[in-house]
Amino acid sequence: MLKNGFVANILTRSPDSRERVDAIISLPRSQTQKTKHRKIDCTTAEKEYEQLLFPVCAIFNYVQWREGFQKYWNYEPEKLALARQFELEIVKRFEHYQLPIIQLRPELSKVAVCQIFEDMHEMPTPMTFFDLITACFAAEDFSLRDHFDGVSQQLSKFGVLQGVRNTDWLSAVTLVATYHRRERVLKQNPLVTQLPTVGCGRQNILNLELADYQQFAPLTLAGFEQSAKFLHSLGFVHPEDIAYPSQLLALASVLAIVGLPNDLGRTQLEQWWWSCSFGEVYNNWQNKCTASDTIEIPQWLAGGNTPSNLDSAHFNRERLLQVTRRQGAIYKSLNALLRKQGAIDFVSGEVLRDVKAFDGEIESHHVFPEAWCKQQGIPAARYNCLLNRTPLKRDTNRFIGFQPPSVYLARLVV
Repeated sequence: MLKNGFVANILTRSPDSRERVDAIISLPRSQTQKTKHRKIDCTTAEKEYEQLLFPVCAIFNYVQWREGFQKYWNYEPEKLALARQFELEIVKRFEHYQLPIIQLRPELSKVAVCQIFEDMHEMPTPMTFFDLITACFAAEDFSLRDHFDGVSQQLSKFGVLQGVRNTDWLSAVTLVATYHRRERVLKQNPLVTQLPTVGCGRQNILNLELADYQQFAPLTLAGFEQSAKFLHSLGFVHPEDIAYPSQLLALASVLAIVGLPNDLGRTQLEQWWWSCSFGEVYNNWQNKCTASDTIEIPQWLAGGNTPSNLDSAHFNRERLLQVTRRQGAIYKSLNALLRKQGAIDFVSGEVLRDVKAFDGEIESHHVFPEAWCKQQGIPAARYNCLLNRTPLKRDTNRFIGFQPPSVYLARLVV
């Protein structure tokens, strides 16, 4: 507590029944305060006694303060009774307060310590495993937050990576670290039946050692940077263009492990990316998907079997007629594919990927305008489907207005 910074009015049971919290008064360094109703002066102990104000910093030296208070009031019975009541109801509660202590035995696992830390720590928002690992690494004199600040600055250089959160980063590092742990065991004993798990679930992350983090963080950063270049070639410009952030984690982990592959490998990676995106593979069981792809894609690129997620990816073209939602995986993937293929704006002729890269206004608009479709009696599910949508600049949409393509395209030719 600040020395003489806070005082308590010992008349806590005053006739006007004020709350005790209102009896705590904060004073500036001058130890004086002038209010509408009174002037408070605590520049000397005698003035505190006179105004019945107790310095909070003396809470554990109350006996000494009480002697001065009693002497100042010449041991007046009424004041002695008041000081005794204040001591019993306020001071003694501080002196006898029981502070809970949790003793952590040395043999407790890091996971158990993290669980206790999480259970006991109260915040307005739930703690993440990044918070827990930050606390664990701090015990080894390593600031995870400071390190991620540096990583974040590197990632922010790439537009598509600006949405990577600290938990995403830690998940990717864990994927790479657990993959290499598994490979070390396999190298030592190819016939082993019980292999370490690869993944980025809570348990995997809480088991991450500082030495592993420091070893594989640079590789993971390189994997993210290579992912940004790869995704830019596919038409992905901003974080919101990516349907599944967890698929980005898998891609970054794979590239951290194998590096950017040759032309054949790039073709394979493109096949995997588009198939899993359009097939909405990462809709469910995302941790399982990232783990299996981190293991299987490097094997596939080396001539092994097709990854299980790629095998299970199926896309029915009828989905283009069924999907009307403008933020789903198919919508985002289709727009990226249009940009990759060099789609241009109807009116300006600008390449849409370049417009988007420079923060131009691109929106999803109807090829056959909504108002015109309603006039023709076309169902909303049909005119809102993806086949009737295209990315366009806002000015171009105004140019189209309510006219069908047969009219506005003719105007463009003139």
